[in-house]
Amino acid sequence: MYLVWYLTVGGILSIVLGEFGQYPFGSIFSISLTDLIVAVVMMLLFIWQVQTKTVPKVLPKFMWYFLVFWIICFISLLASFNFSGIAYLGRFLVYSSVVYLGYSLVQAKVTNMIRIAKVIFVSGIILSVLGFIQLYLYPDLEPLYRFGYDPHKNRLFSTFLDPNLLGSYLNITLVMGLFLYWKKKSTIILLFLCLIGVAVVLTFSRSAYLMLCVELCIFFGFYSRKILIGLLILGVLVTLFIPQVQQRILGAFAVDRSASERVVSWQNGLYLISQKPVLGVGFNNIRESQIENQLLRANQKETVHSGSGLDSSLLFVGATTGIIGMISFISIYGYFLYSLFKNLKNEHKLFAVCLISVCFGIVVNSQFVNSLFFTPIILIWYILIGGWFSEIRNK
Repeated sequence: MYLVWYLTVGGILSIVLGEFGQYPFGSIFSISLTDLIVAVVMMLLFIWQVQTKTVPKVLPKFMWYFLVFWIICFISLLASFNFSGIAYLGRFLVYSSVVYLGYSLVQAKVTNMIRIAKVIFVSGIILSVLGFIQLYLYPDLEPLYRFGYDPHKNRLFSTFLDPNLLGSYLNITLVMGLFLYWKKKSTIILLFLCLIGVAVVLTFSRSAYLMLCVELCIFFGFYSRKILIGLLILGVLVTLFIPQVQQRILGAFAVDRSASERVVSWQNGLYLISQKPVLGVGFNNIRESQIENQLLRANQKETVHSGSGLDSSLLFVGATTGIIGMISFISIYGYFLYSLFKNLKNEHKLFAVCLISVCFGIVVNSQFVNSLFFTPIILIWYILIGGWFSEIRNK
C-alpha cells in the first residue's frame, strides 16, 4: 500500500509538467504522464485490496453518489447514439475514482490529510516558481495559437498554458498552505503562501480572483476577521495600483472580448440543454453537438481546445447529462458540504473550514471556467474529498 501512496505523490507532482507532460503536444486527443500514473495507481490499489482481502463488502455511503453520476454519464452516451465522448468518459471515470483512492489511503493509515495537503501545497509552489520564470522568459502565448491555445499576453500561465485554470489550481494549493500554516505557524510556509498568492495575482484571471476572494472570506471569516479586513484592504490597493488588475476587473463589468465570449459559451450551453433536457447530448459530446447546431466558428471546430467544453461546469453537466445528471452532480456536493458542516464543532474543524472554503470557491469559479472537469483539479480535489470521508470515519 505504501507503493500506492508513493505513486500517488508522483502523480500529484507530475501535474507540474502541465501541457508539456501531454503527448502529442497541443492535441485535443492526448495522453499525459499523470494519466498513466493515475491508471497504474488505481490498478495497483485494486490488486492490493484483492490480495489482502480488504475490498469493502459495502461501498462507503459517499461512493454511491459518485456511482450514480457515473452511471448517468454512461447512459447519456447510450441515449445519444454518439460515442465520440467515450474516451473522455473513460478518463473521467479513472480520475474521479481517485476519491476512493484518497479514502483507502487514509483508511489504511499509510498517509493522512496533513501529508496529502503538503504534497498538494508543494505542487503549487513548483508551478508558481515555473510561472515566474515563464513570465520573464515567455510572456506571450500567441506563437502557440496554432496548437489551439488562447493567445494570452503578459500573464502568468506556467506549464498549464492557461492562466484561468492555473489560477484555479493554485487557489486550492494556497488553502492547503493555509491549513498547514494554521497548524504549525511556520514562517517558511507563510513565505510560500505569499509566493503562491502573488502568482495568482499575476495570472490576471478574474475567475481566479473571485475564487480567491471566496476562499479567504470563508476561511478568515471563521478564524480571523482582522486578517480578512487587512486582506480586503490589500486587494483594493492592488487593484488601484496595478493597472492590469484594474483593467481585468473593470473589463468584467464593461463586458470585454473575453467576457463576451464567455457569455456566448453560456448561451450555447443553455441552448444544448433546451434541445435535450433529460439526458443531454451525451457525456463530452459537446464539440460534435456544437458543430451540429452551428454554434462554433470555423476556426474552433478542430483546433481550439475550448470547443470541447463550456465555460461553466454546471452547464457542461447539464448539456451533456441533462437535468438528471445535473441533479446527481449537485447531490455529490450537497452530501459533501453536509458532512463538512456537521464536523465544524469537533477536532476536524480546521480542515473542514479549509474544504468548505475550497468547495464554495471552486464551485463559484467553475461557473466561469470549466475547472471542475480539469483533470489536475479533479485529481487533487477528489483525493481530498475521499481522504476527508476516511478521516472522519477513522476518528
